Amino acid sequence: MKKINTLLLNKFHQVAKSKEEELIVKNLKNNDELTYIGNAAFAALCEKVNQLLLDEISNTEDQNQLSQVEDLAKQLDEICVGFNMHDLANNDWNTFFEKYMSLDEKMNLPMRLAILNHVQSITEKSSFFSKLSTENRYLIGGFHVQKYMDSTGLDAGTFGSMKGAGKFTNLLKNQPKVLDETIALIINTKIINKEVYIKIVDCYKKALNDAEVGKNLLKPLTRLLALLKPEQFLCITSRNETMLCKYFGIRKFKADEYQRYFDDIIQPIRNMKWNNILIESTDKSKKVFGYRMALLDMLFYQNPTTQKIIDKSRLKRIGSKSASLNREEAKNIMSVYYKDNKTTLPKNISVYREDIIEHILDGLVVEEAFLEALI
Repeated sequence: MKKINTLLLNKFHQVAKSKEEELIVKNLKNNDELTYIGNAAFAALCEKVNQLLLDEISNTEDQNQLSQVEDLAKQLDEICVGFNMHDLANNDWNTFFEKYMSLDEKMNLPMRLAILNHVQSITEKSSFFSKLSTENRYLIGGFHVQKYMDSTGLDAGTFGSMKGAGKFTNLLKNQPKVLDETIALIINTKIINKEVYIKIVDCYKKALNDAEVGKNLLKPLTRLLALLKPEQFLCITSRNETMLCKYFGIRKFKADEYQRYFDDIIQPIRNMKWNNILIESTDKSKKVFGYRMALLDMLFYQNPTTQKIIDKSRLKRIGSKSASLNREEAKNIMSVYYKDNKTTLPKNISVYREDIIEHILDGLVVEEAFLEALI
């Protein structure tokens, strides 16, 4: 973890009230992250700082201060995720389990377990994807999050919403039969090694072609794999990809890089110490271990409060205080993000202009809107 910025350290000082919190701040100042591995107090303190930054956004109109708070929010996110990932490869299962428990409330572990339990239950009864109800197909695919939440209480977006991949949504609704072979291969294979994974990718690409999707869609496939084989796969989303790639020292994934996902993410995780042990207990630890790969999302997930801070700041910078966006405001948010990130975006990004605007209007934060338009 890189040394904490002085301005951000001052924010920690402002919110630290208890002796335990003051000790955390002292360790942060000394760049000592080891003391608080797996400690829920650190995560709670980070949430306090996030709320402080959110309040500061609400109480200022100064452009420089808005930009400064945005930068601090991003730095805080890196520190929090870096804390979660520290020495990930060498942890034993007990230490790793403690990390999950420290994020229980913040990352809603009970909801994650409930979703994975539900998916395992419905797919045990049938490996034919097209035979599942539309609602259950959407749950597995990560779509119509609010509608599913209202009807079942399960948050389909918990492992990352796939609503940006609109063509995949249509496939789930109108042509689910084309995915039957892919889903059956995933469900009916006990251990998915690289050879089987390549077969799954071939089936999936054929399904996309048969449905006339017209492009590769890596992220939705990782979602299917993670929900159906949570002990073996992790879903890649716009909210965890940045920190995943930082941890493994790799660049972000293009939509057709199916093999690189297995080689650069899945195989290295499978080789980690905590991932190769026998769990004999029958308590919560055993249940979590059975879903261990999918639940890694909890460690790499970037705090949604961070994006709220950034989006709220950007709305203020364009002079809008509206909670819901109209088309002109969406265009302005897109423009601000483009100017801030111009050097890292593709030269042909203007081709995706309308898609990006639509994604923002659909509720995606601006970074996700750009990423999903480029899928």
